Amino acid sequence: MIDIILQYQASIFVNASDIQPNPDTMTRLITLFRDKELIPSTFQEIGPKTPNPTLRLRMSSSNNEWAINFASERIDIEKTTVGFDNERMGDIEVFYNEVCALYERILGIYTKKANRLSLISGYMLEEMGDVELNEKYFKLFSPPKFYVDNPPFEWNWRSASKYTAEFLGEDEYLNVITAINRAKGQLGKKGQIIPIDRIHLQYDINTVPENQDFRFEMPNIRAFLESVSELQKQFIAEQLEYLNE
Repeated sequence: MIDIILQYQASIFVNASDIQPNPDTMTRLITLFRDKELIPSTFQEIGPKTPNPTLRLRMSSSNNEWAINFASERIDIEKTTVGFDNERMGDIEVFYNEVCALYERILGIYTKKANRLSLISGYMLEEMGDVELNEKYFKLFSPPKFYVDNPPFEWNWRSASKYTAEFLGEDEYLNVITAINRAKGQLGKKGQIIPIDRIHLQYDINTVPENQDFRFEMPNIRAFLESVSELQKQFIAEQLEYLNE
């Protein structure tokens, strides 16, 4: 039922303020990722602790399939679909192994521990007609009469729960967030802009922000990504089964 894998993103929350977009750092990272052909650039960071736009370092492939963003308090590694090629995206286990190899390089030259970890993924389901899309809506919602009589053409269903998982013998509390949305828009595919009206799934599993101890090293990062990747696969199977009942 999943038609397009849109995005994978892993994040480690570290103090990365010292990884500045200057010539020395860029040269160092170009050498570190030479075999991956990642090109340095910058992005503007805005957040609660950086209310004024701050220039930060980004390493990305020429087609933007891969990107590493060095924000001041986190390092994100993203893989985004190119040409909606699921085989090229690979499954989430392939992604987390690729990501671990990249984080191992980064943490090999910047000795840091993380206080939070996150894994995000996004998918587009196969095309459906209005009748089937409305059936999914009524499966997820118990709407008032107006929306029963006039099913919406856009909707957003989101739930966030706490979950306890064990990584390397230590219990960690997780936020498990699922979003299932009907979205209208456009996709660029094979040189054409194609209108879409589909169901979009997004999963965000992250360690809770209440624990700010910098305790995660590379073995913890790998254990987290391995565990939550499997957890996410279970969620997808369970939710698709529910939608199709």
